[in-house]
Amino acid sequence: MFATTAILLAMSVSQPQRSTDVEQMVAKKLEMRDDYYLRFRFETVFPDGPVGSRKTAYTAAIWRSGDKLRVDVFDQVSDKPGNDIGTQGRHITCRNCERPNYTLVTRVLPGKPAVTCQVEFHDPKKQVTEYYVTDMDWRLLGLCNTRLSLYRKVPVAPSYRELMTDMGLSTSQQDRNGCRCLVTAIEKNGCKSNIWFSQGEQFNPVLHTFEGQLGDKAARQTTEVKWKQTAGKHLYPERIKHTETHDGKLHYEEIVTVQAADFVTPIDPSVFTFAGLELNDDQQLAFPELQPGDWPVWKDGRVDPSRSNRAKEKEAQDAQKGAVQPGPVAPVAAYPVQSSTPLIVGLVSGGMSVTALGLAAIYRRRKG
Repeated sequence: MFATTAILLAMSVSQPQRSTDVEQMVAKKLEMRDDYYLRFRFETVFPDGPVGSRKTAYTAAIWRSGDKLRVDVFDQVSDKPGNDIGTQGRHITCRNCERPNYTLVTRVLPGKPAVTCQVEFHDPKKQVTEYYVTDMDWRLLGLCNTRLSLYRKVPVAPSYRELMTDMGLSTSQQDRNGCRCLVTAIEKNGCKSNIWFSQGEQFNPVLHTFEGQLGDKAARQTTEVKWKQTAGKHLYPERIKHTETHDGKLHYEEIVTVQAADFVTPIDPSVFTFAGLELNDDQQLAFPELQPGDWPVWKDGRVDPSRSNRAKEKEAQDAQKGAVQPGPVAPVAAYPVQSSTPLIVGLVSGGMSVTALGLAAIYRRRKG
């Protein structure tokens, strides 16, 4: 009884000691501002995937401030045949931009004149945007041994808390790339997991490994992280390489290269406006409160309702009503049509004079 109590007391003391550095590392992440700007290059290789999805890459720029999240995806590359138009320009999603409780979705394409795409507003509860994977807590990037697309499903901070207080967890001190690391190891249900926390990187993880069975195949996942100091003296991933193998054969690989990370500078509110999106002229704005015929367009840096379909139809109708209508065709006259009234009056007057003179002569002749 006494021995058991002593062991439990010893564990209660040693567990907090070994987890303090890691817990402080996670706490520092959560102290970072939750509004930020990021730019990164995302590349994947999927050798076992179907043709058209084995290699993809894109660059993404992310702005987050409060309940607003904007993601621009551009410089896309795909091995899918005939996908040129889908990889051009910028694909934009912007939550709570211009209209609260909606996600704005559009594409801005190059060209003169540019091919214009409609600016749509979707209910985020009903529609999953193409780049939904970017809707995650980017402060915690590099802390998971998983694909980027699964980060949003992992409760990172609670998972670390559970890991560091797990009675089955063992720790050791080992060197990696010349740096001393705290290495955690845990084995459950035939699966082994290790995390290497670098002392020189403020105990940020530099390597995650997982080994287990996937059906009848031996599966292995690794995530290597290289850290860099950013604005505000925050350590943030510079490069992340995640690899999955089945029976030693590459199944999936993705590399995230962070080009910019700023968790200090406040985000300019204009980033979340039409003007900040840098739309093409004549892009139609499908406001959810308007009928399709009343949707305005973006023109010369402003919303222009005068170019809606209904406004253009009314303009055409008004122009048609105001046009000069041609009069009836005049009949061909048997007499000159130029100055005809004086001529007719003269002819009638002359005839009457001749008649009067003739009657007067007859009257005088009879009287004589």
